[in-house]
Amino acid sequence: MISLKGIYYSFPVQLVVLQFRNHFLFLVIWLLILGAITGDIGSKFGVSYLFLTPEYMGRVTSLNYFIVGIAYGAFLFAWNLSIYLLSAYRFPFLATMKRPFLKFCINNGLLPLVMLLLYANSILSFYHHHALTWTAIGYILSLFAGIATFVFAIIFYFRLTNKDIFSFLKARKIRPDMSPPIISGQRLNKTDFYRIQKRSWRVDTFVNEKLKWRIVRGIGHYDIKILMKVFRQNHINVLIVQLVTIILLMGLGLKMENKYFRIPTAASLLLLGSVVLSMIGAIGFWFKRWTLIVWIVILFFLNNITKYDFFNINCKAYGIDYQDNTTPYNNFELDIIVRDSVIMRDREKAIEILNNWRSKFPKDKKPKMLLVSASGGGLKASLWTMHVLQQMDRQTNEQFFEHTTLISGASGGMLGAAYYRELMLQKRLGAAIDPQSTEYRDNSAKDLLNSIYFSIVTNDIFIPMISIKRKGQVHRRDRGYMFELQFNENTDSILEKPLGAYRLPEERAIIPRIILSPSVVNDGRRLIISPFYSSYLMSTNFDQYHKGGISLDAIDFKHLFKTANPDSLNFVSALRMNATYPIVLPSVNLPSEPSLEIADAGFRDNLGKSTSIRFVSNFKEWIKENTSGVVFVQIAGWEKFNTTPNDITQSGWISSLFKPFGILTDISLLQDYESDINYGLLAHALGDDYVDLVRFEYVSSPENERASMSFHLTEFEKKDIIMSINTPTNLKAQEKLLKLLDLE
Repeated sequence: MISLKGIYYSFPVQLVVLQFRNHFLFLVIWLLILGAITGDIGSKFGVSYLFLTPEYMGRVTSLNYFIVGIAYGAFLFAWNLSIYLLSAYRFPFLATMKRPFLKFCINNGLLPLVMLLLYANSILSFYHHHALTWTAIGYILSLFAGIATFVFAIIFYFRLTNKDIFSFLKARKIRPDMSPPIISGQRLNKTDFYRIQKRSWRVDTFVNEKLKWRIVRGIGHYDIKILMKVFRQNHINVLIVQLVTIILLMGLGLKMENKYFRIPTAASLLLLGSVVLSMIGAIGFWFKRWTLIVWIVILFFLNNITKYDFFNINCKAYGIDYQDNTTPYNNFELDIIVRDSVIMRDREKAIEILNNWRSKFPKDKKPKMLLVSASGGGLKASLWTMHVLQQMDRQTNEQFFEHTTLISGASGGMLGAAYYRELMLQKRLGAAIDPQSTEYRDNSAKDLLNSIYFSIVTNDIFIPMISIKRKGQVHRRDRGYMFELQFNENTDSILEKPLGAYRLPEERAIIPRIILSPSVVNDGRRLIISPFYSSYLMSTNFDQYHKGGISLDAIDFKHLFKTANPDSLNFVSALRMNATYPIVLPSVNLPSEPSLEIADAGFRDNLGKSTSIRFVSNFKEWIKENTSGVVFVQIAGWEKFNTTPNDITQSGWISSLFKPFGILTDISLLQDYESDINYGLLAHALGDDYVDLVRFEYVSSPENERASMSFHLTEFEKKDIIMSINTPTNLKAQEKLLKLLDLE
């Protein structure tokens, strides 16, 4: 019977102890992967679904799990390589064995085995919940097959290339008790033996290739030079594999436009983890105690070298002119934009568009004016917005779309809204399409994340300097480029047009206006993007601004960048700026001095309500004269009244220090409070009879979890979002809207 002491001093257990003591960072990476798989990390963003239902080429099949299995094998291999590089010298008995690296991996397999079993259990639990247990078993077997394929390939390589001590000695058997030196020279003297013993860890037993326990033999009779030579040769082999892996990833990055190379996001994340592990291991091996200093120098070097044009990786918006064109951005320039004459001219143009919209209805009957606000939330918001717009137009015989004058919003919601508006434009221009078709609804929910993360792993990390040329402008090829490429593929490129292409259709009121409002990172303002000059949206009250009472909280894109050919801005780039969630997509830099950095509209207004409220406030006199009232239609990706006060009285003294910051964790809730105040003030100014609010909100079914805020959705999430239109809250909203439009 094996004693507890014997178990503790076994090689597998000692390797686990070693990692807790010396390589805790590696364990943290494992825990991050495990937390992502189980949903303990990033559950709101659907990170676990990337591992549980990996999508490839628009489908979830056994092939997808096989690809993820290969990536898992690569991650496992990188982890073993790094530990071996940094710690093999602590176990000198390895150098006396055949295939030392293979034995090391077998004994270092305890942690990966536990993680793999937890991963398999998560897949099984997920599909069992949806009554697809046998499907899950097939997927798990495919995952294991992918891991086995990679592992056996690596074992084959190392069996061909890795040498052991017997290769160097050209002898097959060496008895541990032999008395003469085994080669010319001296066997370990007391000093050498003491030095090795001081650095080495006690190990009594290990597991061999046949998974049998064996006793570790002594090394005192071996020449230290031979032992070190074995490790050096193995280390060189390891570094060669790491270098080849990086070159392979760079090669894949060159092919990222090819859709067949865009592997599942889970595989990309595992490959990213492999790269991180390999870099940590290699730098730690070469620089040892100087590792921390080297990392600081590397980060400092990269931060400074990327300031220069050749290495600069700032992302740009496609279409506008960056060459020799830098717009000053300061208070003086903004004051020029908000002169009374400029604001008056912009308002007159907006009223002209409103008059064109009014002319579509009978003169003797004032119509309701609809203003649609679509929330952010990734593909969840895109699908939900698309579905609501389709449903309401189907029920109203497209009168919903006809009564809408303005669409605003953030992130994913505007992807769906812009797509639907373009389909309606195509139909009104004579195309034989049905905008309410489920085909287009499905397109709005197609995966965007595979392309983004594949670009990060294969391109953005290793070859970010590669450029592309679009309409005479040179741009870096990055994940922003891949987002647009994938989005265009998903939507048949019908939105791939300049901003100015929408000027005439909006002016004639063939389609509603869309006003995008991404956030300016530099100073927190909003950037108003529209085919028309919109200076009147830059402040709530220009009289008070000129008196110094309030500030401008928005910037009109067309006015500020009038010399940069703003009408040529690619509309998909504008949508991307509006949906630029940090890290997932790169923030966009515009040609100003200082350069404006643009990020997601949701930071300021995740439902686009500020834009619609300010628009109505500017034209309230025209609205009262020409309409029977305003209806604000909100298409939100969350429930408005789904929160109850948390009990925060029972908390320790440390957690109590952070309680005041809890209010910052739900920006959408805070924005709802603020917008409701503004709605109330506007209703008071116009009159309660002139303002109505209709809210469609995605509510998950009781048996399903809320769909994630991500650029990837599972099939189960898509079905849950689609079914949400039939919840009592949304049925009441439909009835209310039909009544307001006199279409009951």
